[in-house]
Amino acid sequence: MTNIAEMLRNRARQTPDQVGLGYLDRRFTWREFYEQSYSISQRLARAGSGRGDVVAIYLPHSAGQAAALFAASMCEAVFTIVNPMLVAEQIKHQVRDAAVKAIIGSAPLLAPLAGFFAEAGIHVEELAPEGLSAQDCEPDCDLERP
Repeated sequence: MTNIAEMLRNRARQTPDQVGLGYLDRRFTWREFYEQSYSISQRLARAGSGRGDVVAIYLPHSAGQAAALFAASMCEAVFTIVNPMLVAEQIKHQVRDAAVKAIIGSAPLLAPLAGFFAEAGIHVEELAPEGLSAQDCEPDCDLERP
């Protein structure tokens, strides 16, 4: 069975230089989009997220949110999307109820809840809505491997 991470990897291998995602005035090729997702997945894996763990995505609809969704799938985690319009108590409830192990979000969204995440032992991964810059991506992406 193919999951969404495998589908993205296949697309990036088949048409690496074709535009795969647009966000505001920025365009990402399939390779660039894959490299972003892969890099975020490696950060999650190094922090201990893996098969069956829940990763919360706390970003507005954006390139970063899309990359984070694929990243969770790449490390075999499941994701829950946290709506940035929720108030703190609603976010805490969702995070507790889903047994979140890690959360990916922008610094301005995460900062007010930093104490809660630390107390709950939740790994925090900061990501801007526009995604990672090229220099922040992992140097050893797995696209060339069979």
